[in-house]
Amino acid sequence: MGKVHTRHGDWLITDFGLEHKDGRYDIARTRLKEIRQVGDQVMAAWPVQLSEKAWCQGRKWEQFFVAFQMALNYHNVQQVGLFSPSQLVWCKRYCQGRMEQGYEWERRFTAWQRKNKPQTGSLSDSLITMDDFRQFEQDEGIKAPA
Repeated sequence: MGKVHTRHGDWLITDFGLEHKDGRYDIARTRLKEIRQVGDQVMAAWPVQLSEKAWCQGRKWEQFFVAFQMALNYHNVQQVGLFSPSQLVWCKRYCQGRMEQGYEWERRFTAWQRKNKPQTGSLSDSLITMDDFRQFEQDEGIKAPA
């Protein structure tokens, strides 16, 4: 375990990166900025990864997400593009919807996205805005938690 700089819930921001206090999970600082393809969307990988873990649901995931943002800041990960505040808010809402409503939510969002935001192959075209998300909620009658 690296030198601990700060703690949020069960998560430690260390010289190494971001670590669970029990050694259950660790993310090297060089890997914090990894991205992941989810359906047609590209987003920060680690919030999605942890939202899939049974031991990291609800309040525990919320703690992770705040600690993840703290680790990005501490390790000077440039907060633009997929790591900008607005994209991280979108990622948070996506993960929350998925955890609460399961893969049905993800399937419906992916179908909506394909219909309403055709992909051109450009990374900027794959970025979802909060307006897009609100439109999805309105069109589909699905509301992810705030």
